[in-house]
Amino acid sequence: MSVCRVCVNDKAVGRSSDAITMGLHLRNWVACRGVTCTWGFALPVWIHSEDVRFYEPRKTRLSRAEAVCLLRENADSMRSYGVRNIGVAGSVARDAAEVGSDLDVVADMDLSESPAGRYFGLIAFLEDLVHCEIDLLTRDRIKEHVRPFIEAEEVRVF
Repeated sequence: MSVCRVCVNDKAVGRSSDAITMGLHLRNWVACRGVTCTWGFALPVWIHSEDVRFYEPRKTRLSRAEAVCLLRENADSMRSYGVRNIGVAGSVARDAAEVGSDLDVVADMDLSESPAGRYFGLIAFLEDLVHCEIDLLTRDRIKEHVRPFIEAEEVRVF
């Protein structure tokens, strides 16, 4: 499966795992079955090929120790996206991730300046760093009924 990120003016605005799989090309345009966009739903779209950035998916599982180490080593870079603190949750936090698992990231972020640019920019940065899909939750947007479960398994990185 090819995984790509959709960018506009080099700012990540969404992602699609179905890009190019439809095999429809028209000059520099690529048909995508769906791009998950800022609003959280997928739309079939045509994307200019220069706006598609691919990353190579991991061929090994991501361990909790490796995820924590990578995030700590890159703390300064993540702060440039407005990150105040960050942690991992889900299967990686439980050290139960398999090949192809995503990384669930929980972050406190300052999104007052360029919120979409910072949010999707951080996702793009993290996907390039760990080579897997990132599910980014901002701490202030976690629903109250799931908050206790996420906080119970979260491993704080910084």
